[in-house]
This record gives sequence, C-alpha cells and structure tokens, in this order.
Amino acid sequence: MSWLIVASLIAFYLAWNLGANDVANSMGTSVGSKAITLKQAIVIVGIFELMGAGVFG
Repeated sequence: MSWLIVASLIAFYLAWNLGANDVANSMGTSVGSKAITLKQAIVIVGIFELMGAGVFG
C-alpha cells in the first residue's frame, strides 16, 4: 500500500472523528432538551456540513 493511500485513510479517519465531535457539541443540547428530534438534527447537520465543505473547501 502506498504512503499516499495510507495518509489519505488517516486523514479521512481524523476528519470524520473531528466532525462527529463538532456535531455532538453543537447538537447535543438541542436533541437532549427535545427541541429537535435526532432525525432533524441529522438533516440539519448534513446540510450545513456539506455547505461548509463546499464554501470553505
């Protein structure tokens, strides 16, 4: 396996975990207080994560 593939897999893994941590911090209180459902939180986060990656990427 080349070093580029290994580095890409590690970068993907780190990005996935950092994103999950950010989502937990921002949506945990909203879902916990029942202000929004888990399904609504997933949709909201999906939209804004894609927008953020598109705009800032």
